[in-house]
Amino acid sequence: MSLKDSNRRFGWLSITNHWLTATLVIVMLFVGFYMAGLPRGPEKLQMIGMHKSIGITILALAILRLFWRARNPMPDMLGNPPAWRHLAARTVQFSLLGLILLMPISGWIMSSAGGHPVSFFGLFTLPPLVDKSKALGEAFHEIHEILAFVIIALLVIHVLAALKHAFLDRDATLLRMLGRPGRD
Repeated sequence: MSLKDSNRRFGWLSITNHWLTATLVIVMLFVGFYMAGLPRGPEKLQMIGMHKSIGITILALAILRLFWRARNPMPDMLGNPPAWRHLAARTVQFSLLGLILLMPISGWIMSSAGGHPVSFFGLFTLPPLVDKSKALGEAFHEIHEILAFVIIALLVIHVLAALKHAFLDRDATLLRMLGRPGRD
């Protein structure tokens, strides 16, 4: 398998980035909802620290994906889908990428506004993006939560579309994101 994408296939870098990001985003959603229900204390602080560190990782992967996409366009969609379906697929894909960028940035702003450091697994601390502001922190807390629900909705659509391709259309759309050859 090639490093780079072609007009028909994803390369291993795109596939690895996709599945690593997907796994981390799903973990983050579970961790986020779990820690929201925890009382203040050491366990919650530990979860918040892990949440921030994984968020930084997701942000780095999303930035890498943006640079990669700028130099390596996505492979063509299989078959000859109607224009509306092509537009819908690309809208969901690019919306997910945008949200995966915005989500950690909103968390970073929320933490900065709350006067809380954003540390990457204790190795280094990111500079605050904004000055301390209770109102801004609360606003970005709401934004962060809303973005989580929007990401969940788009992930459901994305997964259902992939399953539709695999089981109803019986094409290689899902297979090529798994790095396996299939019928084009």
